[in-house]
Amino acid sequence: DLYDRPVIIMSVIDDVAKASARSVKNIDIGAAVSQAKQIGLINVGGGHVMAAGFSMLVDKFNDLQDFFNKRFASQLAEYHDNKILNIDTAISIDAINVDLVKSFDVIAPFGLGNPAPKLLIKNCYIIKSEIVGEKHIRTIIGDKLATNVKSIKSMCFNAVNNKLGDILLNYKGKEINIVGQARINNWYKEQAEFTIEDITL
Repeated sequence: DLYDRPVIIMSVIDDVAKASARSVKNIDIGAAVSQAKQIGLINVGGGHVMAAGFSMLVDKFNDLQDFFNKRFASQLAEYHDNKILNIDTAISIDAINVDLVKSFDVIAPFGLGNPAPKLLIKNCYIIKSEIVGEKHIRTIIGDKLATNVKSIKSMCFNAVNNKLGDILLNYKGKEINIVGQARINNWYKEQAEFTIEDITL
């Protein structure tokens, strides 16, 4: 989510690296691993569209990196050029409450094939924002269109040092639209909060 591209994490013991890979929508990481195996860049491995695993000799790392970069370059360009943000409904801050979030349970469980409802809050603004735990950002979002000031506590995970985080930290008081998911926070008391996934200006 942070880099919005396929990611491969490796651990190395002696001269052998073992890897776990995760991809983004419409980029088949399993097929790429299979092809790399066919041309001798990895020893064993396999997977599916969104995830894969493999092992390889460390001395082939640069060749494998070049292979993945070339294979994914055009696919990533197309993915980012045609990326669509699917939104289930627009909603006001005032309408986000515990009862609403609990009503989503009838279509649970949520996962890759059944994502949680994606909500759009339009014409809102940042009242307060702060960094939490070095890489997350906690905010209070207000509704510009409300007669009385309405607000909701929000979190944006892994947002520090990227464009999303820069907006949250530097656009205080400016009108924005946010997209994300409503959730229940049971810390102290049961209350509805919002997880920010994207912003438009």
